[in-house]
Amino acid sequence: MWAPCFQVDVVGATGSGDATIAGFLSALLRGMSIEDAMTAAVAVGACNVQAADALSGIRPWEETLQRVAGGRPRRTLTLASPGWRLDATRQLWARH
Repeated sequence: MWAPCFQVDVVGATGSGDATIAGFLSALLRGMSIEDAMTAAVAVGACNVQAADALSGIRPWEETLQRVAGGRPRRTLTLASPGWRLDATRQLWARH
């Protein structure tokens, strides 16, 4: 799966990969589907890059999910590889 990033003003990228993975794992531990976990992961990563350091951009879990539910726009991601299909509802690319 591929999940396009949310559009935010980037201040710094320190810890953004770790934050994204932590968001994914946290979502799975909370019983979210893999698709929703992917979205939560990029949401946590987006929060992270809005601050210069590795932690201060990360918001409480419920606030992060509210940001996702608020319809925050995502960056455009186009895959030209065979077998990948966009699920427009979830805004995720999956291989079939």
